[in-house]
Amino acid sequence: MDLADSGSDAECLLLAEAGNQDTAVDVATPVALVTAFRVMYMAVSHIQELRGYDLVSQSLLARGCAATTHFSGVGCVEVAANLLHNAVAASVQGAMPLRFVAACDSSRHCANVLIARGHGCVFRDMRLVISDAGTAGTTYAEVLSSKETRPRLYFALVRRDCLLPGTDVADNYQFVCEQLRAHMALHGAPTIADICRASPKQWLVIEENRARSRRKMSPPVTVSGVSWAYLLTRNQANFESRYRSLWKEKLGTDPSTDENCLFDLSQDHGWLCELAYCCQDPDRRPVTSGAKRQIPTIRHGSALLWSPMLQRWLIPNELLVASGFPLLPAIARASGVPVDEVSLQWLTPSDVGNGMHIFQVGVFLASILSCVSAGKCDAPMA
Repeated sequence: MDLADSGSDAECLLLAEAGNQDTAVDVATPVALVTAFRVMYMAVSHIQELRGYDLVSQSLLARGCAATTHFSGVGCVEVAANLLHNAVAASVQGAMPLRFVAACDSSRHCANVLIARGHGCVFRDMRLVISDAGTAGTTYAEVLSSKETRPRLYFALVRRDCLLPGTDVADNYQFVCEQLRAHMALHGAPTIADICRASPKQWLVIEENRARSRRKMSPPVTVSGVSWAYLLTRNQANFESRYRSLWKEKLGTDPSTDENCLFDLSQDHGWLCELAYCCQDPDRRPVTSGAKRQIPTIRHGSALLWSPMLQRWLIPNELLVASGFPLLPAIARASGVPVDEVSLQWLTPSDVGNGMHIFQVGVFLASILSCVSAGKCDAPMA
């Protein structure tokens, strides 16, 4: 989700459509953030605009099928499919969801998260879910045990003879993306500060006390402080100062007033480790908000994405919200789904980077499923 400059806090009660019903949005939730979580409704609307209602209603987008996920991580596909189904059900009568019949991830923690999401069949060995053993099984086993970085790609396998006549997955995807970009350019997208403003105060208290505990500070705070700069290590404080100088030199603006400015102060050897040499030295490997002020790539070790305006880092739940997880009541209602309690209860800071953006996965699924005939494709989709 690009986070361009736009959006402001709601000054009065906003009514946002969620399906066919009007849903009250919390006063404190920025309007742009709530609107962003309507993206699946917009994607389905644009696909119907391109392909027509009849074709969409005949496709797997509306009729559903059995599906499996592999290298499933923390269940991003399942979350995206749930958001997508609610959007389809709002416009196509009798729409059926994807039925996830199996998942696979080598991490025991991820497997537990998938079970918590409702999976009744979760494998930790990829070879067990590959019907043709031998070479294919050996290849996947090597991938699972490899220490080399794997590309962050995802794909769906669908039989060619199941594609609806005259449809093209790439055309669907490009058209929807173009329409969403046009909408964002016209109406604006939520800023990084919007995401942070929506966070409950208790989230911040818990995060600050967690950091204080690691620094052996006591007693715990009951109200989160205005600035968390006192929790930075010496290296991190120096790097933050250097980042400010580089930002001003490059952009000519004050990062303290930029709602989309982030500096990556993450470290290699543990969260807030005083003796660790920081991997994000701005003079060696600077990582900040992009040219369009989007959030830097959220990695497994993205521990400290620092906002100079807010004087604190983005907490894990905020990174999850930025990745499309419906963790707040207002944005969950805008998406037509319940709050994602599994993510709130199970996901740790290191899990945030072990997934994909929910909106991107949802658009990807919508683009593919709307091209596949429900009448021909009886086999599970992987």
